[in-house]
Amino acid sequence: MSTKIHVIVDEIGCPIYTKITEGQKSNSIYGIDILSYVNIEVNDILADKKYDSDKIIDYIYENGGELTIPPKTNRTVQRKCDWNLYKERHLVECFFQKLKNYR
Repeated sequence: MSTKIHVIVDEIGCPIYTKITEGQKSNSIYGIDILSYVNIEVNDILADKKYDSDKIIDYIYENGGELTIPPKTNRTVQRKCDWNLYKERHLVECFFQKLKNYR
């Protein structure tokens, strides 16, 4: 009965890729599948804490990408996060607001 929407947006907030999944599963399960639709080498990956998993982080670094994902609070080793760059993630939130306003 519940669903999740995973979206990749470009630098101006237009959707590049959208995936709808069941709401009972973790977001990090779909992270690598979603990232496979983007050229990681030329893009900074900005994502929510929900995508903070070792598999996703390793995938990004192995493919030559840079990431800005805040670490979960339960991580034993906390990574640094560029919070000024992370603020650009508001473009994703703006996209979701557009979906809600024009549903």
